[in-house]
Amino acid sequence: MNSVGISFESKCVTYLSAVHKRDNGDLERRPCTGFFWRSAGTPFLITCRHCVTGVDGNNNNVGDSEFRPTHLQTYFRTPGKKEDDGATFYDNQAIEFILWQKGVPKWQEHPDGATVDLAALEYSNACHEVHCVNDKEQPSFRTDAGSDCFIVGYPEGLGGSEGTPIWKRGSIASEPELKLNGQDCFLVDSATRSGMSGSPVFAKLMGDFGPEGVPHSPNENLKLFGFWTKFLGVYSGRNGVDDYGFQLGRVWKGDLIAETVSNKNCPAPPWKVMSPTK
Repeated sequence: MNSVGISFESKCVTYLSAVHKRDNGDLERRPCTGFFWRSAGTPFLITCRHCVTGVDGNNNNVGDSEFRPTHLQTYFRTPGKKEDDGATFYDNQAIEFILWQKGVPKWQEHPDGATVDLAALEYSNACHEVHCVNDKEQPSFRTDAGSDCFIVGYPEGLGGSEGTPIWKRGSIASEPELKLNGQDCFLVDSATRSGMSGSPVFAKLMGDFGPEGVPHSPNENLKLFGFWTKFLGVYSGRNGVDDYGFQLGRVWKGDLIAETVSNKNCPAPPWKVMSPTK
């Protein structure tokens, strides 16, 4: 296969496998999604809080599930063997993010804790350079209810060629600048699936922009043409339990990420079952 371009946004997104070790030694895995974000020069893996705790993101109930992840596993696409005809093959290398150390959570969460379904894990592996969503300057065009959006992740763990994520189309279903039931999130209308929690959500606009439009051109007489992609937030699951019912998903607003990665307070677990011992 010839080496081809991969969109910047796809390079920022990674497949995650939340891993729980059972008493008999068997490993149980559940797929989810994450992406990278840079803060003060340091990359962080961003995903949903319920992906690292095993606790339902809707109501923080433990329920009947005994799934308690001990770590997250991700795979990095690294260029491998290059053939004479220019074809490049990619190797997938596994990296683990440890979630607990001596009963202490290793992730960071929002100052509001369990009420915001976000988690961040500092990435310190210098062997693999990562692309971070906010490394790319964000355009300032406005998005409204009814605008198209894309949820970029791994539905049921499914990815595209070379492990790239799936761009699942949707539309913004509630006013994105307003709070939803007092929370900094909004709804999207899309037939999402499990495994997509932690996916970044982007608006993508095609067109030309004059001097009063966005993004702004250095030359006020020059129009810009093309696609413009804007990060909106983090997808964290569907409303309701019916896979086909509402088809409405929650998206936590992107501004909450900065508040999450800057919060150094240790998470205080509200669930009944504490950290895994195995």
